[in-house]
Parts: sequence; C-alpha cells; structure tokens
Amino acid sequence: MRISLFMSAGRAVLFCISVTIAGSKLAIAQTTTDSSRQPTLSETTQQFDRMQALSSQLHESTVLLSGQAKSIVPVFVAIPEFRKATENLRAAVGDNGDLRDPVRRIEKLFKPFDDYFDDLKMKATPVSLLDFKDYSGKEIVWETLTTAERIDNNLQISLRLLRESERSGAISIKTMLFLGDIQKDNARFRLLADRVSLIRRLSD
Repeated sequence: MRISLFMSAGRAVLFCISVTIAGSKLAIAQTTTDSSRQPTLSETTQQFDRMQALSSQLHESTVLLSGQAKSIVPVFVAIPEFRKATENLRAAVGDNGDLRDPVRRIEKLFKPFDDYFDDLKMKATPVSLLDFKDYSGKEIVWETLTTAERIDNNLQISLRLLRESERSGAISIKTMLFLGDIQKDNARFRLLADRVSLIRRLSD
C-alpha cells in the first residue's frame, strides 16, 4: 500500500513539473517571437500532451535504468564519432564533393542511439517528406548538414546529462527533452539523406 501511494505521489510530482516546464517554454516562445501573440489552444494542448508523455516515459525510464539490459557505452563511443562524421560532411559540402559516403557514415552511427531510445521506450516523432516538397537540391543539402550539426550539438550536451543519469540511476526531464529532440532529428536526417544520395553534390 505504501509503495502504491509513493508511486502515485511520484507521478503527481512529475505531472506538476511537466506543467511548470510546459508553461515556461510557452512563455519564452511568446516573448522571443511576438510579445502580443497569445498561444493558441491547439499549441498549448500539444505542448501539454508532449510534457505529459515525457513524464510517463520518465517514470518508465527511471525504473529501467536500475536494471538496464544494454550498455550505454556504445552511445558514449558514438558521440565523438558523430562529431567527426559531421565535420566530414561539412567539408564535403564546402568542397562540392560527393556527399553519399559522408551521409552513410552518419547514418551508421544512429544504431546505438536507436537501441538506447528503444530501451527507454521512446516513440519517434513522425517526419514527412512533404515537409521538404518545395526544397531545391541545394536547400536539401544545406538542411541535411544543418540537421547533422544540430544533432551533434545536442549530443554534446546530452553526454554530460547521460553520465549524470548513469551515476544517479535516474534520468531527468531535461535529458528526456534533449533525447526527444535528437530522436526526431535522427528521423529527419534519414529522410534527407535519401534525397542527398540522389543529389550527390551541392552543385548538382
């Protein structure tokens, strides 16, 4: 009975934290874009739903970390490798070189992250090719590089957060937010990479 009450209280705390963070994120977005614009009901609902889902994932993940089946070491190894692969892609774009190999190298590094997301029971946010239907070949290439650079930046931040999670045996909401962004961008990169393989070079 005490365990059940403790878990219920824990969920309530997480729910309150989620609502607080969702509110602050919406306030920041409103201030930085248009001080006169009020968030729509749809935007507020979507943000609330996302934070509520993360709270649920956080509860499951906290339990999982105490007896995680797969090692996080491959993720730690892949993070600096991802930076090198991103630098190679950036150089290929700048030199107008063949982009197929640099893109494949990045895609190969996604596996340890995919495995870790699966362990955390994280669901990928859908990405559609329709998002890029009006992009030119050059825009596709630049968007692919930008996405890789954004993943790399978030991975560098997540490295410290993941190490803290490993030491504590629990994963924070902040870490889950970063991982969610990385997971979405990984899916985005995969779609773009298929297009880049056909484009081959920035000038083509």
